[in-house]
Amino acid sequence: MEPYKKDDIVYIGGDNQLHEFTRWHRGLNYLKANNIDYDVILFVNDSFLSPNGFSDMSITINDKSIQDCFDTNAMIGNMVGNEEIGKYCRTHCFLMPKTIIDYIKTLYTFDFSFLDKCITKKSTTAPYFMFDAPLNKDFQEQLVLHLTQWWHSKINIPENWDIFRMKAFMLMQEIALTAKITMDDKLLNNFKGD
Repeated sequence: MEPYKKDDIVYIGGDNQLHEFTRWHRGLNYLKANNIDYDVILFVNDSFLSPNGFSDMSITINDKSIQDCFDTNAMIGNMVGNEEIGKYCRTHCFLMPKTIIDYIKTLYTFDFSFLDKCITKKSTTAPYFMFDAPLNKDFQEQLVLHLTQWWHSKINIPENWDIFRMKAFMLMQEIALTAKITMDDKLLNNFKGD
């Protein structure tokens, strides 16, 4: 659908290909195409307020956090992960200033060709990853553990193959987004997480 505005909210249709990353990309393109100025954007996905999502607010959205985001030129959100999988900002809720958005240009890093290099298109048994996947073995194991034991909607991989592929891909996108911001020396004070 074409974007339309109702009660000061602009509704923008999308194809949901890269889940929240596609939606946010379309929203940012709308801001740019319509010359809408902003200082900070609050990004949330569909798990932000879901009943089976998160029991507590990982970041407090208030005037202070918005001002901190703007003043410190920092992405503010909930940092999760571990040494094997890397630390990353959970994308269910985070704030990002215009300075960072302008610099990184897009929130997603990989397209589906990268996913196809990492995870087989169809499988019912381990190993789930391509033999020459550009992911180390620890990372592969952590993705499987995350989605089968730690994630709030634990999955049986062979019975939910498409969900496994997409959720693993979204975790890769989250990790890459955080790394893109925190590892670039052109951006200062890149991330302030709890």
